[in-house]
Amino acid sequence: MNHRMRYLAAGVLSLLFLGLIYSWSNFSSAIGQEFGWDRESMRLVFTLSIITFCFGGFFGAKLNERLSFRATLLVAAALLAGGFAGTAAAVDAGGLPVLYGGYGILCGTGCGIAYNTIIAMVNAWFPDRVGFSSGALMMGFGIGGLVLGTAAAACIEVTGWRVVFMGLALLVALVLLATTVIVKPRTKEEDAVAADGVRRREAPSMARSPLFWVYCLWATCAICAGLMIIGDAKSSGLAVGLEAGFATLLVGLVSTTNGAARIVIGMLYDRRGLVAVMATATLAALAGAAALAGSFAPGIRFPGLFVAGALLVGFSYGCVPVIASAFARGLFGEDGYAGNLALANFNMASAAVLSSLAAGFARGLGGAENGDFAVYAAVVAIVVLALGGFAAFVRLLRFNHRPC
Repeated sequence: MNHRMRYLAAGVLSLLFLGLIYSWSNFSSAIGQEFGWDRESMRLVFTLSIITFCFGGFFGAKLNERLSFRATLLVAAALLAGGFAGTAAAVDAGGLPVLYGGYGILCGTGCGIAYNTIIAMVNAWFPDRVGFSSGALMMGFGIGGLVLGTAAAACIEVTGWRVVFMGLALLVALVLLATTVIVKPRTKEEDAVAADGVRRREAPSMARSPLFWVYCLWATCAICAGLMIIGDAKSSGLAVGLEAGFATLLVGLVSTTNGAARIVIGMLYDRRGLVAVMATATLAALAGAAALAGSFAPGIRFPGLFVAGALLVGFSYGCVPVIASAFARGLFGEDGYAGNLALANFNMASAAVLSSLAAGFARGLGGAENGDFAVYAAVVAIVVLALGGFAAFVRLLRFNHRPC
């Protein structure tokens, strides 16, 4: 195995552990039942973790400019270990604020720092196959909920969630420490010249480009369906009539489609370009959101339709991080890529806020009987806005004569 494939393998393993952030639905059921906290309080923890994940990515990019790659990852490891262990140790005394601070803020921030740092560092070794490398790395992040989240859920049944959180604190710290030993940044000479011998081009500032802001509109709306189901898959599955065991499995299956989408969409990007992968993500999100709403039709429940919708929105959600990476690097160059990637991923934060507000408002309108239907109907409306954002993005992209 050559050195860059070794770095890629180490990156995938690290992101597999970081992907545990997508297992919140399994964790929240056990914690919420023990303390009697409602679904919206539990959803807020996930929303907060996604918001701080985005800020962590931006902070990680800045931190990596001042510190070494290894030092930045060690900061992330400390935050993640402190978040998991601190939550387990102090939640009995501190209640929800400890859960919000430990899992929501510390774990979310540490995860964002490590995610951005690893992807930027490993992708730098693959200038000729950025879609493949991004897809492979993000596949690891996406399937973490299946591979490790399902195992963690099984362990919770035996040992309780506190022991599992303590174990995760140790494991995540060790994995990130190993990554600092295995992965090496490119030298200045290697960084200046791409693998094919073509020097990197300079590109305009992403934040000053109208194209970026139209992309933000699209990504924010397209991500909402995925965040809604990832944060509440098990509880919604139980509400639609799924058996408890299958509802737990569904959390892992959503992670599977989330992870599979990342490698599939990465390879599709290498072959067909940005517009094709954005269209794929948008249509999958719309079909999935419509199926989720239909599964909670007033007076009727369709568990099979719910499962199909959850898998579709899981796939759609998995597409967007790869698209963000391709968008940041493909249209705005390698210089400043880590910072641009963090900016592109901020759409997860705006989507988390939007989906949380929409869920709370819609559930209030739908009431106890039709609350879930109202929530997913609101998500359908949001994804329809993504279609408009996609059309505007394509028009602006072609008007500026950028590659599509």
